[in-house]
Amino acid sequence: MKKKKKKFKKKRLYNILNMSDFDLETYITLYTGNTKINRLKFIATRSEELKDDAYKLIVQELLNRAKDPDFQNITNIELYCEACKELDMEPNNNFVEQVKNRTSQRLDSLQNELSLSRANIIRESIRIGITDLGDFFTAQGDTETALSWYYQLKDYASSSKNIIDMCRNIVKTFIDEGKFVNITSYCSKALNQKKGVDKTISSQFNAALGLKELEKKKYKIAAKYFTEYVKLNIGDSFSDVILPSDIGIYGGLCALATYDRRDLKNNIISNPEFKHFLDLVPHVRELINDFYDTRYSSCLTAIDKLKDSLSLDIHLHDHLEDLSSLIRNRALKQYCSPFSSADINIMAEAFNTVPEDLEKELSQLIMSGEIQARIDSHNKILYASHTDLRSVTFENSLKIGETYQRDTKAFILRCSLLQNYFVVGANDKSNKNNNDNNNDNGNNNNGNNNMISD
Repeated sequence: MKKKKKKFKKKRLYNILNMSDFDLETYITLYTGNTKINRLKFIATRSEELKDDAYKLIVQELLNRAKDPDFQNITNIELYCEACKELDMEPNNNFVEQVKNRTSQRLDSLQNELSLSRANIIRESIRIGITDLGDFFTAQGDTETALSWYYQLKDYASSSKNIIDMCRNIVKTFIDEGKFVNITSYCSKALNQKKGVDKTISSQFNAALGLKELEKKKYKIAAKYFTEYVKLNIGDSFSDVILPSDIGIYGGLCALATYDRRDLKNNIISNPEFKHFLDLVPHVRELINDFYDTRYSSCLTAIDKLKDSLSLDIHLHDHLEDLSSLIRNRALKQYCSPFSSADINIMAEAFNTVPEDLEKELSQLIMSGEIQARIDSHNKILYASHTDLRSVTFENSLKIGETYQRDTKAFILRCSLLQNYFVVGANDKSNKNNNDNNNDNGNNNNGNNNMISD
């Protein structure tokens, strides 16, 4: 019997919108694995208001993992003690001792099983043993040791499924460590498998590549991954790294910062696949529509309101200022493009700023060459610098004529050289050397003959 595919449930996904609506417990519930802990730790360091709540949830999560077979009943004791210290509470010593003993016993058991499998040379059992040890150290939060075990799977991953599982474990561990440099090769290796790569698996690895490009501040490439290559099938399957609501936020903002109007319309607004992701984050969807419909004031205001809550996002926090600046500059360029002149006072109202500050922004865009215009500071008017098409046509014609003359002279010279058998080739130097050697030999022979005759 074929297993039924799980349907994608929109109602389970919570959207980070603004601090007044931000429910930390509801938000973090949907994440799993180490990213749940990492996000809570990050929020605790970013927000004094949510610090205690974050550490309480960390303690609760670690206590639950000690009872969860999926985590091998293992938990991160060091982090548990650290969280208790931050909350000014004493850790449960009995719990700590029990987990330490259980951890030691479990490690000995896994190592013995692996040694036995290696002694019997059972490749599949060896692969499972190595994977279990990697998962064991992952549950403890020791990602470096976990990664060293996952690397050993390269010699035992024989099938496409084994290779995909290995690559996924390595990629997730790299993301947990915040090291995105090396994930490209493993994502490519998994995606290039002939079997076992369905839309869900493909979306997972493409989402990881999108995070890598986001980290490198290549926002246009990141937008392409999130909006075109990540499909709805991903659902909650990659919740130990990223949620569909995150894809809507990352993809929407990166696209807004880098796409022109045509790409924004075709790949975002009219994209039925990505539209489902945007439905999970209605505030992002609305600000994209406001931008496209030239309601810049509403769009930029919405972005400013989102900054506080999105600053708590572990992947996006470093990019908020860059993205908002790119979006604002793109809005200014788009506003100016259809006009031969624009009143800076009216523009200032449209962009929720004062004329003096707007003038500085426009000056920077003009100096960087992003806007072809000049500013009348006295009358507060922006005049577009239109290109003189007549002059440009004459300049291009002169350049073409000069190029034609140069190429014609070169052609005539080459024909003349060929006609007079004056050709310089690669073999001429060697021929010259051979001729010199022959001449030298001839001279030597003549000398010898002269000596004999004497």
